[in-house]
Amino acid sequence: MWQRVREWWQTSDRQTRLIAVASAAGLVIVMIALSFWATQPEWEVLYTGLSPSDSGAIVTRLKQAKVPYRLSAGGSTIEVPASYRDEMLLSLAAEGLPNQGTLGYSRLEKLGFGTTQTVERETTRIAHEEALQNTIIRLQPIAGARVHITPAIDSPFVGEKKPAKASVMVDLKPGQQLTREQIASIVFLVSRSVPGLSPENVSVVDEYANLLWDGSQASDMAPGVASNKLELERAYAESVQRQLQQQLDAVLGPGKSRLTVTAELDLDREEVSQKQIDTGPDGQGVPVSETRTEETVRGAAPGGAGGAAGAPTYPTAPAGAPGEYRHSSTTTNYEVGQSTIHRVKTPGRVVRMSVAAMIDASVPAEQVEKVRAFLEGAVGADQNDPERRFRVIVESIPFDNTLAKEAEAARKQFASRQLLDTLLRYLPLVALLVVLLLVAKALRPTRAVQTPEGVVMSLPGGTVPEEELEAGAEAVEAGEAAGAAVRSTTSTAALTEEEQVEITPIRERVDVNLESIIQLANQKPEKVAMLIKGWLAEDER
Repeated sequence: MWQRVREWWQTSDRQTRLIAVASAAGLVIVMIALSFWATQPEWEVLYTGLSPSDSGAIVTRLKQAKVPYRLSAGGSTIEVPASYRDEMLLSLAAEGLPNQGTLGYSRLEKLGFGTTQTVERETTRIAHEEALQNTIIRLQPIAGARVHITPAIDSPFVGEKKPAKASVMVDLKPGQQLTREQIASIVFLVSRSVPGLSPENVSVVDEYANLLWDGSQASDMAPGVASNKLELERAYAESVQRQLQQQLDAVLGPGKSRLTVTAELDLDREEVSQKQIDTGPDGQGVPVSETRTEETVRGAAPGGAGGAAGAPTYPTAPAGAPGEYRHSSTTTNYEVGQSTIHRVKTPGRVVRMSVAAMIDASVPAEQVEKVRAFLEGAVGADQNDPERRFRVIVESIPFDNTLAKEAEAARKQFASRQLLDTLLRYLPLVALLVVLLLVAKALRPTRAVQTPEGVVMSLPGGTVPEEELEAGAEAVEAGEAAGAAVRSTTSTAALTEEEQVEITPIRERVDVNLESIIQLANQKPEKVAMLIKGWLAEDER
């Protein structure tokens, strides 16, 4: 085998040798890259969002277990090979890692013999605080918490008695927000864990020093009750804000506007009963019935005094004289019109609403005015309302897009890293394919182009050396002799038109100066035709 390789090396030209050497070197590199790629593990996230202390403890444990790891996001994210992930999760959890909390009641185990009562009392208080912290940070929206407890002072003197108090500081996760009900749950959790502590003496603040609970809400709020005024107003305002923000984002683009909506709701339930009386146009009422009575008496008047003693007497006609008496009366009954209206006002009516919008300065002024008109129409703002119950404020302010740019840069970096990993994964395969193509090209047999006898090679300047001309003449004479022998053995000596081959395509196949070939073809066309026919016969074989 080595003998054949040596013979091939000696008989190959310089270009073929270079291709063979490059292909061999590329094949070695590809094999090394493939072996390196095959041994690379598939990384998966073990933990993310770790504190520096937890990250250091976990890295130390991974080093002891000789598990490869990779850090990112400033050391807060740890990646390990996929084959080790589940095992390390169980192992670290058994060791209490990551330790997001504090010692808690395990601190009491470190108290030694002879500890004073004061130290024991303070250690118990700290352990109680740490236990509450560990419980609070397990809530979903909370990333960290601190609890401070002031124990109650019990004294026989009324003036020296002081109730227990507690303060809670919560650190929320990015994008999270505590609802009113969740805040009340934390307050009642702390108050029920400390003897003598009432919800009125608990305060809660967040990491931005916003007061979430000051104790005054305990009188009108209890856990599980979400139908209070503040919660309903906040929910309604957030719903309106979300709808308006979606409209602005669709028109101006994401990140071009910020909205703040506050609303005041009337939650009072009212029932109104109204009675209306209609007395008619003359004030007497509406006539409902009328009775008319007429009485007529005819005849002679009776004689003598009539009537009982003391009764009044009226003048009468003379006795015996004919007479007539008529009497008529009309009685009209009136009634007063009456109607009753019963109205019930459902709670939840919007009493006041304020919408404040900040628009990026990159938005044109005419679009800002259109946004103002849109918001005024959406909330029903009336400029002529003296009380201005519905107000809209729109301001154009340059936005600080530093965080957005950093997030976009981090996203692009992550995408570039993924693309690079993908390229490195498939690069050895591409390189192997290129090497195989080069090896196939190097091993393919090449056909050497030979200069035919009788063809005179010319110099680059177009001149032909005399020795070349003499050699060409001798070759022509030998060709003529060979042609005569061929003509004696063949059935025809002349070439037909179908057998004639043009000399022009020779320029595309032979890299030589063809001036001498053209001259020879003009002088000896038969010889040239026989030579070309021989070439064609070799190609067919």
